[in-house]
Amino acid sequence: MLLLKKTHLILFTGLLTLFLVVIALPATWIISGIQQAVPGLQAANINGSIWNGRAGASQWVFNGHVLPIGTLEWNLSVWSLFALNPCVTFATQASRQQSVDGELCYSLLSSSAQVNNLNITITMAQLSPFFNLDLQGSVEGSIEKATWNGQLGETNGRFLWQRASVHSGSQWIPLGDIQSQLSDDKDGGLSAQVTSVNVDQNKKPVTVDLTAAFTALSSNKPNMRVTGFINPGAQSRSLTPMLQFIGEPVSGGAFKIDINE
Repeated sequence: MLLLKKTHLILFTGLLTLFLVVIALPATWIISGIQQAVPGLQAANINGSIWNGRAGASQWVFNGHVLPIGTLEWNLSVWSLFALNPCVTFATQASRQQSVDGELCYSLLSSSAQVNNLNITITMAQLSPFFNLDLQGSVEGSIEKATWNGQLGETNGRFLWQRASVHSGSQWIPLGDIQSQLSDDKDGGLSAQVTSVNVDQNKKPVTVDLTAAFTALSSNKPNMRVTGFINPGAQSRSLTPMLQFIGEPVSGGAFKIDINE
């Protein structure tokens, strides 16, 4: 009985010591953990503790392009740490038109990351450099769940691009509102169903019905394939030369698209 009590005391003392060590860890530790799950994230002016804190002047760098994130605030779940699956709720704010919030978990046992209930608001002007296109409009999106373990796992999300437009080189081409349904392809890739919604026929915007597939996301050379149809509409014929280059004309003035890169 005495030996059992001593064992419990030693175990309690060990856990208490671990807790006191963890609680004293600086905020930079949580930023390092987030950077492991989100490569390219950069943060400055870090304040607070591992449990809750704030970073300013944050940004995400991808393929040489920089996306300002603004302030980053977080809260770390105590119980998730003891489960060796630390989960952080976070929120970023760059402006009233650009914010992100959700939950990020990282399993220390399987070295896998999971995003839950991610909400995104951003303008397409901020994303234009990543696509090498001049784009306008605002995007609202949500990802209920996305997992990553060297490759993309179970994913479910949706995005809405409102008042979408693209510059053809000579003028802005209205696309109406475009929605995208995201899911994993069960083979480590991402699938997106892209369609026009709320189309105002009086403005005759471009109509879009595409399926995009992104594979080999974990490699240095991910593959993208886009298939479907784009109809430039009578008032957007300046887009026709580009569509003739990337697609094949079909009936009704539409173009069949099949891009594999």
